[in-house]
Amino acid sequence: MYTTPLLPLFPVPPAGTPGRNALVIDGNGLGSTGTGVPRRGLGLLEPHVRFLPPQPVNPPWFNPGDDLDALHISAGAPIALFFSVDGLLVDPQTTIPGSGTSVAIVPARSPAAILVVPFAGAATAQEYATASTLGLDAAGTGTDDLDVLIVHENGVPGYQKSTALYDWLPAAPGGPKDMVVFSVRRGSNVIGTLDFLQNLPIEEGDLLVPPPLGLATLPPGIVITAENLGLRTRRAGYAQADDLDAGGTGEVCYDCNSNGIEDAVDISTGSSADVNGNGIPDECESSYTSSCECPASAPPPCSNDDANAGCKNSTGVGGKLAASGTTSVSTDDLVLNATQLPGAATGIWLRSALTQPPSPLKDGLFCLGSRFVRFGQGGPGAASKGPGMVTQSNSTSSPMTVGSTWNFQYYYRNVSGPCHLGANLTNMVSVTFTP
Repeated sequence: MYTTPLLPLFPVPPAGTPGRNALVIDGNGLGSTGTGVPRRGLGLLEPHVRFLPPQPVNPPWFNPGDDLDALHISAGAPIALFFSVDGLLVDPQTTIPGSGTSVAIVPARSPAAILVVPFAGAATAQEYATASTLGLDAAGTGTDDLDVLIVHENGVPGYQKSTALYDWLPAAPGGPKDMVVFSVRRGSNVIGTLDFLQNLPIEEGDLLVPPPLGLATLPPGIVITAENLGLRTRRAGYAQADDLDAGGTGEVCYDCNSNGIEDAVDISTGSSADVNGNGIPDECESSYTSSCECPASAPPPCSNDDANAGCKNSTGVGGKLAASGTTSVSTDDLVLNATQLPGAATGIWLRSALTQPPSPLKDGLFCLGSRFVRFGQGGPGAASKGPGMVTQSNSTSSPMTVGSTWNFQYYYRNVSGPCHLGANLTNMVSVTFTP
């Protein structure tokens, strides 16, 4: 599934903005062939060639994999379920016919109509918008087949057809109308017909809107051309055109830097770097939270406060824990560095998925929650842990996995420390791991 970055307000002509798209969700999460960039996955099996003994000579046995046919991403609950069913049209490019669901259901429906059932409870699908209302089936029932469907209902029962672009917005005179955006399947009769908005031949990759009231006999209008989605069209001189198969609007799925733009778009447009190639903007992977410092208000165990590190040790400052590298599990290059320690001090690395309020322990403050884990020794002097921490931890019963947050402290010996209790701790660093 792809998103098209930074489109202007529609209608958008073919040359209105550079045609490009960015991969957001990948079927198996392993990235497209040739790029190798991983993305969030759905656990699907992607098409691939499989050689089974005895190996076929020509052609090799092909596994078509899984087919994702629709997608809806929403922040709120819909009031109804809107859909369209498959007709009998034969795809002229693949020669594969449709399933004929439109004539198999009772009552039969046009594959170009929008159907609706209530969100709560089973019900027979009703016709929300007829094919002719959408500017389709001009050559007869079943001659067009609706594909992508994006609906924003105004909450008033029935279909309040738009009379002008953007009159589905809340401030529209007389109240908002219903927004309907769609595409048609390859093989539809309306393909090649001039649309009413831009006077362009309609293609199977275009996003369309119905003709407004008073112009119901016209074909649909193109609001976003396929070229602006980074798709091939015959308008652009390609022998074969791409068929748009699913659509959504308005929702940003993954935005780790909270700038309102999809992470994949940030990377593809160059506004965010992705040096390690794992599909996460680098600025999101170098974000570590430091806490459990030792200010005077803590209070420290023996007035040995240090507001920028752990409580003071025998060097006159507190042990300082900092992180470098990235939070990427796959890259596994996170490094923890404990500095400002006594020269002969040895210590133990500690981590926990939980935290607690600062509690005095020896000459320092302890902030890890219960069930903390020892995961190595350090010193004498300054101590470093990593890279390879994720690989090491994932062989234990408490692995560092994508989305998990782990908190780290370094506990070290300090016999001559200010409180004379024999040991101390650094501040705490918290890390949330990314792919």
